[in-house]
Amino acid sequence: MWSKVYPWLLAFRLKTLTAALVPVMVATSLCLALDEFHAYWISFYALGSAICIQIATNLLNDAIDFKKGADSETRLGPKRVTQGGLLSERQVFTLGLLFLILAILLALPLVWRGGLPIVGLG
Repeated sequence: MWSKVYPWLLAFRLKTLTAALVPVMVATSLCLALDEFHAYWISFYALGSAICIQIATNLLNDAIDFKKGADSETRLGPKRVTQGGLLSERQVFTLGLLFLILAILLALPLVWRGGLPIVGLG
């Protein structure tokens, strides 16, 4: 089972998820410190959407770079799953689109609460 899960975890680039986590946690902490925070569900949806955006970006980047030939054997850094043959370009691209759709769905309550400016930020 691990051999089936590992390539996906590698493709998600878990180390980059702090780029999604930190801004939401800082904003939540600031609101709590200013005693302006009354709806915890906002942080939940913002964090979920941000994480999904980051994963989608990582997956789509992997698939598109492979298709363009940008990732080769001489590439430095962590292994890319499509270039390494662990997953197909289609698999990675499809899951990237699914995570993008999930990010949009998780952001809908935020748009409902914050209005159209949230769409612009997204």
